Amino acid sequence: KIKEEEISSNVLHLLTTKMGTLPARRQEALKVASCFGSQMSKLAVDILSKSPKYSDLSHELEKAVRDGFLEFVGSRSLHDELTMTKFHHDKIREAAYGLIHCDERERYHHDIGMVLYSYAGVEVEEELLFSTVHHLNRGVSLLLKFPSEKRISIAQLNLRAGTRAIQQSSFKSAYSYLKVGVELLLEDSWENQSKLSINLYFLLSKAAYALGSIDDAKIMLKTIIEKVKKLEDKFDIYFLYIKTLLSKREFHEAFETCRWILSELGENLPIVLEKDKINATSSETYSMYSGLTNSEFLTMKENKCRRHIAVMKFYSQLVTVSYHAVPRQMRQYYICMWAQSNLTNGF
Repeated sequence: KIKEEEISSNVLHLLTTKMGTLPARRQEALKVASCFGSQMSKLAVDILSKSPKYSDLSHELEKAVRDGFLEFVGSRSLHDELTMTKFHHDKIREAAYGLIHCDERERYHHDIGMVLYSYAGVEVEEELLFSTVHHLNRGVSLLLKFPSEKRISIAQLNLRAGTRAIQQSSFKSAYSYLKVGVELLLEDSWENQSKLSINLYFLLSKAAYALGSIDDAKIMLKTIIEKVKKLEDKFDIYFLYIKTLLSKREFHEAFETCRWILSELGENLPIVLEKDKINATSSETYSMYSGLTNSEFLTMKENKCRRHIAVMKFYSQLVTVSYHAVPRQMRQYYICMWAQSNLTNGF
């Protein structure tokens, strides 16, 4: 059997030649399986088998198992829900994928993706989410020719996949999904699909930042800042934007951005202050906190106001930036104002 042989690179041609002698439908099944990588889930087989184009996929995969190219993992047949169809060796998978001409691969992946997508659309099962988006995105040039409604739907699917990938800290994959999502947006998307546009651009900038592409992240964040009108809708965007400024050591701009946002939120902070005023503020802050008992600290109200929470976050950034952007005495003043705001608005 093939799995018992030691397969090396010099037998790849022999494998391809052997596969070329198989019936056309068997070759087609091996091609489809190879597009999924080393293994393919039963759910994917079941969905593709519902399409006329792949109607005999399950049957041909079972024959490919008997031929020794594949094996079932988890069970001995595709009738078990936990079954995975797996290539015996990476070289076998490589040979099967080699049966697809290079010029045809984009269309091949696209067709598989469209069948998976047509089964459930944006609500595609979690198990197949990444696989569906991967296949669709391999044919991105074809997606760009779709009608507006379908382009937006697939952009939403890329947003879902990108969000899930970020949750798993898979930032490289997230970046690729979200980038295609942005490419699929329409010219009027900022007017008619504003929420989708904001989410795609913001998460794409988040993935870029995590990957160290700070300049790319800044450009995308600036785009959102320019397009979105209300400050309340830009809290998270500005917070990440200031982080990009810190990463680039652009301390002055970071400081001024924090100070401007806080002023818009009702926290007017001077750039220069007399030493007596700073000392008075420090004494006032000390008095406010020293008068509280432990039980009073423990029972302090939780801050649930989005605006107040934003004030705390930007104060936090301002204090961090102040270590590089202002004299020590002013930093002391900003820390005191941050502490007083916490006490006033809740933690």
